[in-house]
Amino acid sequence: MKRKKQAEIREDKSLKFKDHKIQNDIFSLAFASFVDPEKIHKGNGYLSFDPLTSREQQEIYLGALLVVCFQCTMIYLIINFMLTNDKFSIVPATSFQIIIPRLLSSIMMHLNVEPDIRNGINMMKWVVNHPESI
Repeated sequence: MKRKKQAEIREDKSLKFKDHKIQNDIFSLAFASFVDPEKIHKGNGYLSFDPLTSREQQEIYLGALLVVCFQCTMIYLIINFMLTNDKFSIVPATSFQIIIPRLLSSIMMHLNVEPDIRNGINMMKWVVNHPESI
């Protein structure tokens, strides 16, 4: 009886992630390289991608590491500039002509980042519901 309920729960969870696709970005591919190739069903499984070779996995990890290093370096340089430059100051907008471009750029940046965040959340949910595949 208990096994039957567990099987039903697994079936329900599998229906939620049938449409999960790996995007063509460095972090999604690095996640996909962790998945056991024997657990992947091409075309009709949870994830639709071809299993990666060992060389491809190494290149993906190196690329992801470089991206993270560049991002951390940029954050460090910006913070360092903010703390060491006496002329740097954050000034609130004084006119409506400045507020409109700031609003539009913030909306565009959020629209640009939202699909990546959604994909990351889906990957985390998939890992939680399928720990045996990793």
